[in-house]
Amino acid sequence: MASDQLVVAPMVARRVPLPDSSVADFGGMLRVLRHRARLTQRELGLAVGYSEAQISRLEKGKRLPDPSVVAALFLPSLGLANEPELAARLHRLAETARTSSDPGPTPEGPGHHAEDAVPPAMADDLADIPAAPQPNVHRAGEAAELAGRLAAQRRVLLIGPPGMGKTSLAADAARQHAGQSGICWLTFTAGITTPVEAVVRRLARFLARHGQTEVLPLLDLGKTEYPLPRDEQLHLITTALGRARPLIFLDNAHLLRAEPETTAVIEHLAAPPGARFLVISREELPLDGFEVLHLGGLADGEAHTLVRQVAGNVLPDPLVERLIGRTAASPMLIRLALGQVRADDPDPAALIETLETQPQVSAYLLQTTLGGLSEPSRRLISLLAVFRHPVDLLNEQLIEASEELDGPFDVAGGLEELRRRQLVGHAARASLHPLVHDHVFAWLVGTAAGRRRLHGLAARHCERVLNDPLEACWHFARAGAADLLVASAADLTASGRSERAADLAADLLRSGRLTEDAARQLFIARGDLLVHTERAAEAEDAYREALRRSVPPAVRAEVAWRLAQCLLQRGQVREALALCRDAAAELGEGEDVLRAHLAAVQSAAHLMLSEFAAAVTMAQAACSIADRIEVIAPGIAASVRARAYSVLGIAARLRGDREEAIRWLEAAVTAARASGMREAAGRALFNLGAIAYEGGELGSAELLYEESLAEARTVGDGYGAARVLHAHGIIQKNRGAAERALELFEESCALKQRIGDLDGAANSAHARALVQLCLGRVAEARATMSAVLVASEDLGERRSRAYFLDSAAMIALVDGDLAAASRFIAEAVQAAAGMAEPYLLADIALHRALAGLSAGDVPAAQRDADLAAGHISRGGPGVSTSALDAMAVTACIALARGDAAGATAGAATLARQAGRTRFALWERAAQRIAAAAARAETGPPDPCRYPALIYVDRPNPANG
Repeated sequence: MASDQLVVAPMVARRVPLPDSSVADFGGMLRVLRHRARLTQRELGLAVGYSEAQISRLEKGKRLPDPSVVAALFLPSLGLANEPELAARLHRLAETARTSSDPGPTPEGPGHHAEDAVPPAMADDLADIPAAPQPNVHRAGEAAELAGRLAAQRRVLLIGPPGMGKTSLAADAARQHAGQSGICWLTFTAGITTPVEAVVRRLARFLARHGQTEVLPLLDLGKTEYPLPRDEQLHLITTALGRARPLIFLDNAHLLRAEPETTAVIEHLAAPPGARFLVISREELPLDGFEVLHLGGLADGEAHTLVRQVAGNVLPDPLVERLIGRTAASPMLIRLALGQVRADDPDPAALIETLETQPQVSAYLLQTTLGGLSEPSRRLISLLAVFRHPVDLLNEQLIEASEELDGPFDVAGGLEELRRRQLVGHAARASLHPLVHDHVFAWLVGTAAGRRRLHGLAARHCERVLNDPLEACWHFARAGAADLLVASAADLTASGRSERAADLAADLLRSGRLTEDAARQLFIARGDLLVHTERAAEAEDAYREALRRSVPPAVRAEVAWRLAQCLLQRGQVREALALCRDAAAELGEGEDVLRAHLAAVQSAAHLMLSEFAAAVTMAQAACSIADRIEVIAPGIAASVRARAYSVLGIAARLRGDREEAIRWLEAAVTAARASGMREAAGRALFNLGAIAYEGGELGSAELLYEESLAEARTVGDGYGAARVLHAHGIIQKNRGAAERALELFEESCALKQRIGDLDGAANSAHARALVQLCLGRVAEARATMSAVLVASEDLGERRSRAYFLDSAAMIALVDGDLAAASRFIAEAVQAAAGMAEPYLLADIALHRALAGLSAGDVPAAQRDADLAAGHISRGGPGVSTSALDAMAVTACIALARGDAAGATAGAATLARQAGRTRFALWERAAQRIAAAAARAETGPPDPCRYPALIYVDRPNPANG
């Protein structure tokens, strides 16, 4: 379809006969026809240029229909073009409603007065004009200036920051002019009413309502297949505008920056004499021929009047003055601020001083003022927020210093965007709206390192360029003596120099020349430098010392989430969870950055405690908060998402939803790399490797593990490196390289013990016990497993505990201790209660099946094997170790039944699947089962030997 043609999609109506009772009056028939056309009141209103409320009043008989509008707009919109009988009946009912001797209802609208009859077209015009917020202050001076501009210029662009009352001022002007000319009010909505087709349709409906019949071809649904060319459309609209001479109001016009064709059409329609146009926008727009009128805050008397109207005498005069100053007399911000003040508030002054952190004010600033700013603009407003006075953003030395700090950026582009969005007036003396300034600075407080670096820049600028030593001292005091080391902690970690930097921090702390705040920040930095290394115990000590020195709740929370994250790595999960909860409970409103960090750590703690539902809920909450802080702190938002996505991915993996797990973990890798969190990227890659391993994709798993190890080693992440060593050990074991696997598990266990990862060390010791079993060292395996059960008893991680108990049962079965095995299985079932992890549940069921075989109860063994198969089917595609175990157990059940052929066939299937996935350990198990089946002519094996057929790869003569 050519771009210069208007397309109106036909509406399809169901051909359903109407009962006589449905056409008793116009409103009833309209409602039935609307349902018949499958339209909501809102959809019909959009089609005919009415509001949803107007359609509702028509259907209820509370508004009189205009027969001409019904014929021109309603009939085609209801799909009655090819149903003349129904169309005529609806039109007759509209005429009857208008001409009835019963006075009935009168047209409604914002400008309606009971004593005066209002023409239908004017009533419709008035209904479209937005109502003024209440209470409202009439701005006499601005209203007079706007009226004069419209009379003299015809085309006016009214611009100003959000919340200054542009729409209210324009709406007052519209109501004042309603008796003099037609009023067309169009509020733009992105993607809905901003396209040029929508604007043309809206103007055509307005003009048709005012008797300009020449525009009816634009509303003819029959022209859908061959629409009028754009130039003919504009000719009809322009001609009608010249005759009607209306006043056109276009609100939210800043949305037209993404619609250049619509902008061009408005310029074209506004050029000829006749109609007047008032365009309302938050930003400057490239509209040729339009006179620009800037709207600022309320005049002083007007602002005082508004405060008294909203809050009465709750605030004394000095606080009213402070409120007006902080809001720059913005009517919207005054209303939002006073909405937070209560008559019984013990400290309204404190509330006014922290307005930028109040939820409603904060959300309004983010949505209307700061949302969608480009990176250069964010850089510039952060720079402005750290200064206490106007700043020359054209100063080359200042810009060079900023680029040395954070890299080059498009200064000119950022300035242009800030000017266009009314955030900055004069670049040479740039300053932000007071609440915007304080709001941005509050976010910088949430990113303390970034704030201090900017204070250092400001200090040097004030000292060297502005020659203002007092202001320089103020900034230096807030930059901190150890600012460089604190600010560089992430870069030092990424470059592998974290331990040397931590030693330097220790030297600075021992000097005793630091302020309390600087010392606390340096303790935090030292913890950050060491938290993922083998010196994690020192990191914990550093965080605890920083926490001891922290008094304000926000500062405590900044330390608490870091300490909690360290504690998670060191197996102190419940303390970490309690720490996060306590810190979150102390936070006030507007502390979203800290809440996001705390929520992300809490989600990981719940996951480690096998509280999967709570983990998912908290991870989702962290993601939601990250969305809110994206505008101001995109890097922090990405880091929070990286951790939360990992939790969501691991939770999905554990419940067997492989595809969802992969999506979350891949998103976690992307977010972690975007925020420079290489250790988080490495850990997400590790879990992707685990998913590949569980699906029998050993090659893919190894590649992902190697990529994870590379990330861990780059940043000195001993925790991540130990996990990869453990994973490689599992792969080596399953490939039949038991000695190499044993070496890797011992190395991993030693590293985890040095870090203080108690749960991780127990996991590696558990894996070592399974290798010992594989080698036939059964007594040694039982001793190792007993030590693991003792060490993990108080760790609180139910998932790991269930696996440990299940493995203890397996080892006891091989050792012929059926009573101990049954006891361990019962405890494993209890530990796994409420979990939906398919492979864990399958393993427990399979070992219970082996216990049944050992006891000679073949039917019970078969039931448990079937139960395990059901769990495995929920684990997703691929051949897992649980699936291979199930094949081995099934073959043993056949052998126990005396079905040697079935056992042989089952062993062959196991051998094929194990060979395909390169799981040599199970290939050899298949050979042992097949050999036992070949000997079955002399009688089935001793029932107690079935577990050993599967799990003992190299029988040890010492074990019999």
